[in-house]
Amino acid sequence: MEYRILPEEVRESLSQEDIRDFTQTSLRTGQASVMGAAIEKHIVGRNGVQKVVELQTFAIPSDDGFQLGSICHDMSERESAAAALRESEARYRILAEMSSDSFTILRVDEDGAMHTVWRTTEALTRLTGYSPEELAPDGYRMQGIVVPEDRGKAVFDHTPERGSLHQEFRIQRKDGQIRWLRQRYRFEHDDAGRPTMLYLAAEDITEQKRVEQEALAFHLEKEQVRLLTQFVQNASHEFRTPLSVLNLDLHYFHRVLANQDQQSRLARMDTQVKTISGLVDALLTLSTLDSEVGLELAPVDLNLLLPDLAAQSQFEAHEADVTLSLDLSPNLPQILGDPRYLATAIHNLLGNAVRYTPQGGRITLSAEDTGDTVRVVVEDTGMGIAPEILPRIFERFYRVDEAHSTQGFGLGLSIAQKVAERHSGRIHVESEIGKGSVFVLELPVMADE
Repeated sequence: MEYRILPEEVRESLSQEDIRDFTQTSLRTGQASVMGAAIEKHIVGRNGVQKVVELQTFAIPSDDGFQLGSICHDMSERESAAAALRESEARYRILAEMSSDSFTILRVDEDGAMHTVWRTTEALTRLTGYSPEELAPDGYRMQGIVVPEDRGKAVFDHTPERGSLHQEFRIQRKDGQIRWLRQRYRFEHDDAGRPTMLYLAAEDITEQKRVEQEALAFHLEKEQVRLLTQFVQNASHEFRTPLSVLNLDLHYFHRVLANQDQQSRLARMDTQVKTISGLVDALLTLSTLDSEVGLELAPVDLNLLLPDLAAQSQFEAHEADVTLSLDLSPNLPQILGDPRYLATAIHNLLGNAVRYTPQGGRITLSAEDTGDTVRVVVEDTGMGIAPEILPRIFERFYRVDEAHSTQGFGLGLSIAQKVAERHSGRIHVESEIGKGSVFVLELPVMADE
C-alpha cells in the first residue's frame, strides 16, 4: 500500500516504514476536524539542502471510512535559530566559567525570596571554596560567609532608581582564608517597580586591596617622614643659635679665667656643646637625605678622596691607640656622586671602627675596582657584632653598646646607608664576635660618555 497524504518532496526523504507509522498513528488518534499527531523530521530536499519539517495529519470521517489529510511546516529557520541560541549559550557559559568573576542570575519572588536561575558553578567555587550546593542549596546565601563586620555592606538595594551598583566586602573561604570581594549587581523590575530578577557578578579584589593599602601606608609614611624632616630641620636651626652663643661665651671664659678648676669645668662644657652640635649636624644631614633633595653630583676621584679621609681619621685612631692603614688598588675609576655626602659616609664608617676597636687593634681602609662598582671596605679587629644584632645595625639611634659607654648617637651607620641608597649603591656588614667587622660600601662606576 502506498501512502500519498504527504507532499512528494517529503515522501521522497522518508522511508515507507516512516510514512506507514505516521499515517497509522493519525488513523488511531485522528478525529473529525481535529489535528492528529505532530512529528518533526529531518529531510533532504531535492536541491540537497537539509531541512526540518513538522508534519501534522488529520482524519475526517466519510462514507468510505476516513479521509486523511496532512499539513507540512518548514521549521528549518526556527531550528537554526534554536541551535544558534544553544551554541551561543554554551559559548558564553564556557567564557563565564573561564573568567575570574562569578556570575549568578536569580529570580525574585513577590515575598522577596531569591532562587537561582543560572550561575557559573566553577567560578563560584574558585572564589569561595564552597560548591554551589553548600553555599546556596535553595537560593543565594552569600551573606553566610561574609565576615560579621562587613555584613552591613553586603545588603542589596533594589530601589529602581539606583540602577547598577557594587559592594566591597570580605568573606571567609571554606579553607579559612579572608578574601576581599567586589560584587556588582543589578535588579530587573516589572511595570509596578517590583524587583523580578537579580543579576550578580562577583570578583576577588584581595590583591587590589593589598596594593591600595600598601600605597596608603607608603603615602602616610612619606608624609610622616616629611613632617619629621621639617621638624628636625626647624629644630636644628633653632638649636644652632644658642649653641653659637655658648661657644662664644666658652671661648671668652677660656681666655679670662686662669683657675685650673674653672678651666677643667670649661673643657667639659666645651665637650658637651660639641657633642650637641654634632648631634644637630647628624640630624640635619639625615633629614636632608630623607627629603630627597637633589644631590650635587660631580665626578669623584676616590684615589684622592680616600687618602684624605684616612689622614683626617688618623688623629682619632692615634688617640684610641689604634693603627689605621690604607690599602687601595691603583687607578680606581671615578664615580658620580656628591663628594660631601660620600666623605661623610666613609668618615662615619671609620669613626665607628675606631670607637669599637680596642687598644692595639687595627683598622684598614681599602678599595678595589670590581668592574661595575668600586668596593670601599673598612675592616677592623674590634669586638665584633652578634648575629642577632646584625639586622638592626643600620637602624637609626640603634647602639650596639646598650650601656652607651662609647661615644656616638647611633646615626652614623644610618647616614652611611642612606648615602649609599641615594647614590644607587648599597652597604652591608660581615662580623664575627671577637674577630671584628667588615663594612663594605659598593658604589656604581661612573658611566663612560
